[in-house]
Amino acid sequence: MRLSINMVRKSLQEILIYHDVSKEDAVITTEVLIEGDRYGHHQHGTNRIFQILEGIGKGSISLTATPLVLSKGPSFAVIDGQYGLGYPIGHYAMLTAVKKAQSTGVGLVGVINSSHLGVLSYYTELASKRKSIGIACSTSSPAVVVKGGKVKTFGTNPLSYSVPYEPHLLTADFATSKVSRGRIMEYADTSSSIPINWAVDREGKETTSPIEALSGGLKTLDGDIKGSLISLLISILAGNLFGGVSNHKVTGTRYMDEKPNKGDFFLAIDVKQFTNLEKFQYELKEFMGFIRSQNAEFCVPREKAYMQQLHKEKTIKVSSKIVDLFDSYKEKVIKNEPNKF
Repeated sequence: MRLSINMVRKSLQEILIYHDVSKEDAVITTEVLIEGDRYGHHQHGTNRIFQILEGIGKGSISLTATPLVLSKGPSFAVIDGQYGLGYPIGHYAMLTAVKKAQSTGVGLVGVINSSHLGVLSYYTELASKRKSIGIACSTSSPAVVVKGGKVKTFGTNPLSYSVPYEPHLLTADFATSKVSRGRIMEYADTSSSIPINWAVDREGKETTSPIEALSGGLKTLDGDIKGSLISLLISILAGNLFGGVSNHKVTGTRYMDEKPNKGDFFLAIDVKQFTNLEKFQYELKEFMGFIRSQNAEFCVPREKAYMQQLHKEKTIKVSSKIVDLFDSYKEKVIKNEPNKF
């Protein structure tokens, strides 16, 4: 169902603060969750509040963690998140990358040991809104098999980029698996069959069962060697480069029984230090026009979303579980914590 964005924002912040998340971190986390639903990535939207609460409850997400800078230079930094909440750590990391890019042209920040951080486009747009190209990728717990394999080796390892452009940012955000794990779970929730080329079962055979796919493994982006090579690159860039664990050892991005030890890669490139910003955007507009004129299936990134945003929708679509959650916390606040907020 659809709820007022303001109501969702207020409720999520109150729930997080109720569980001792700082107000500043609650605000950032809430905005990222809303961003997921706003752009239709519902498995990375407000539904992630349940994973956050589970992690807090089990202690696998630390709310007392203080991110530790392991190394730094004029154009880079490496941060150990100490198993803290990923959303505010990602926010800080990308803004740090942007600040370094504004000084040196390029800023790179790596993060290890922090929890899930939602849609990567939120972070890459922090850069593009500041006239830098933003690039981000992450490792995640094993879910993807290599070509011809039957053992979960890579994560869905999402990748996002966002480019400063008018009248809207050019932003892409996608898993480098054939589909996201969340998409498979949506099929499982409705007992629907998945397309035959998305995943394999435990024996490495193609399957149309979402349940078998979750126990077996997803295919890479193209289901072939090139897809495995892309997954491997992200595994190295977002993990090993910063002293993090190899992809098959990543935990805590989907299930919260173990501490989250994934890695994140944030890159900002300050356009105006490389070329004239106006010329850069002019050439892009010309190129986007060329693409648009073809009337092909491929469309200019974020164009449809931008047109929808022109109407300034004041509601977002959320699951019935979110509505029930909000109702249950209203009762908790009234009965047990009358002065909490």
